[in-house]
Amino acid sequence: AAMLAATAPADGPAGKGGLDTYCSAVRAVVAVCAPLDLRRPLSLALSNEDDPLVVRFLGGSLAEKLDAARRASPINYIRKETPPIFLLHGKADKRVDMSQSIAMSEALKNAGAIHRLELIEDGKHGMDFARDEKTFQDILAFFDEHLKQGAP
Repeated sequence: AAMLAATAPADGPAGKGGLDTYCSAVRAVVAVCAPLDLRRPLSLALSNEDDPLVVRFLGGSLAEKLDAARRASPINYIRKETPPIFLLHGKADKRVDMSQSIAMSEALKNAGAIHRLELIEDGKHGMDFARDEKTFQDILAFFDEHLKQGAP
C-alpha cells in the first residue's frame, strides 16, 4: 500500500501484467509495521547480515541487488503530492524495526507530505494492535478525514 501511495506512473513500478489500462493510484494509506526501505536492515537482529526474506524478494544479496532494493523501497519516491499516509508501528516489533516508519515519517515531513506516525507501546509485528478499538477508530478517522467529500 505504501508503494502504491509513494509511486507515480512515471516511476515505472507497474510492469507489464495486462492491467496497465487501470489506474493504481490511491488517495490515502495506512501502513502497519511496513518495510519501507529495503536498503536498511529490517530488524536489529539482522543488522550485520542480509535479511533472508529481502534476499529472496530481491533475488540476491543486498550488495548484488542494491538498485533493486532502492526501486522496491517506498521511501525513495516520496514527494509533496504523496497521498496521506498513516504509519502505525509497534515499539516491540522484532521483525521490522520501528526505525523504518520513523525514517519514512521524516521523509514525508521533509517533502511536506501529509502523514501521521503512531508508535504503539507494546505493539508487536502484525495487525493485532491495529484491531485495538482506539487504534481502529484512529484508522477510521484518518480515512474519513482524507477520503470523504471535500478532502484534499
